[in-house]
Amino acid sequence: MIRAFVLWLVVILPGVAFAGDPVVDFNANDPIKDAAVALARKTLPKFLRNTLHGHEQSIDGASLKVEVAIHADLSEIIWVLPFARARGGGFVGVLANEPVHMSGYSAGDTIRFARRDIQDWSLMRDDQLYGNYVTRIMLPHLDAENRAWLNDALVTPPVPLDW
Repeated sequence: MIRAFVLWLVVILPGVAFAGDPVVDFNANDPIKDAAVALARKTLPKFLRNTLHGHEQSIDGASLKVEVAIHADLSEIIWVLPFARARGGGFVGVLANEPVHMSGYSAGDTIRFARRDIQDWSLMRDDQLYGNYVTRIMLPHLDAENRAWLNDALVTPPVPLDW
């Protein structure tokens, strides 16, 4: 059975929730998506160290893309910001998008999630986007305007050099 993923693309601005942003569907075993998630997870410790260290809540401009299981065959992957470490382990965060399949949830609602649920991370700093490993593979699926803006904003390498 193929498990589908609904991936949100959204440019995160602190305190702003988005509805109607582009959604791209990937199969659960898509090798390109899996490679992007693996790279995001490899750099996640640096991201968390630099966006949560000494803070109860994530710094401005930091967000996480989290997988939320809907049922056995469907997950929604959605941005959360701000986010924080939760008491007892894991994390809590505020949904930055209007969910498509998360019945009973809306943009602005708080969810709890585990580290294993984190699919990607993003940091907007000085008008530049770091991380966004999954966003980078979504570029060919976007309209020309979104693709152009993101190509200008996404930084290479994806991890800030001062980390």
